[in-house]
Amino acid sequence: MQRGFGRHLRGLLPALLAAAPEHHWTLVVDRDAENLPAAEIIRIDARRTVLNLIRSGRALSDPRFDVVLFPTLYSYVPIFCRARKIVVIHDVTAELYPELTLHPGLGRWLWRLKSALARWQAHALGTVSEHSRRGIKQIFGASTEVIGEAPDPIFRPMDLPVSRTIAYVGGFAPLKNVPRLLDAFAQIAAQPRFADVNLLLVGEDRDEAFRWDVEALRRQAAPLGVRVRFTGFYADEALAQLLNRAWVLALPS
Repeated sequence: MQRGFGRHLRGLLPALLAAAPEHHWTLVVDRDAENLPAAEIIRIDARRTVLNLIRSGRALSDPRFDVVLFPTLYSYVPIFCRARKIVVIHDVTAELYPELTLHPGLGRWLWRLKSALARWQAHALGTVSEHSRRGIKQIFGASTEVIGEAPDPIFRPMDLPVSRTIAYVGGFAPLKNVPRLLDAFAQIAAQPRFADVNLLLVGEDRDEAFRWDVEALRRQAAPLGVRVRFTGFYADEALAQLLNRAWVLALPS
């Protein structure tokens, strides 16, 4: 729930509930359910073990369900019930750049298997942009409906003083290109006119589903000392304030 997938779900749920209040909504989550609207909440252990996948599939195969929505391909598990199944595929990055996304060997094979099963079981596929829709059509030959993304109202202009801070917000998989950002910052940090500029790397840095090596990034940043900070996850209000205070937002992926 602390990644882009979660943000899409947090924006989508209130709209779904408002559009169909006569339906009973059940939310199956592993954490952070307090701030999400739902008539019923089922908590599961989402750690990727075989036993937990079986438990998740059993919970989602509840015969009471008429429709099961997987808000991301990553959250999909095989289920066995008569419910209509909707799977949202956010992009085809893992298919286009597996070396930047997935662990080699078994990890890539399991991802291909999961993707194939999800598309086979799905009664409908969704995605988040026209660009992704075209990519899914090209890679999988599948048609999708676009469920567009938009900025949350909490991200708004604020009258706050700006500090000489460069902010990065996102994950730390190789495809995010953070090593290049650190290289670039090291170059400008060596210049006297940028001696007071800091770099904040904002995002979940402990629980990553895809390929990553945060410790390698920490070692790369170490020579720069306190001028580079890994902040971990920021809640929305704190992130909105940071983005208003930051001098530069860097997205090098």
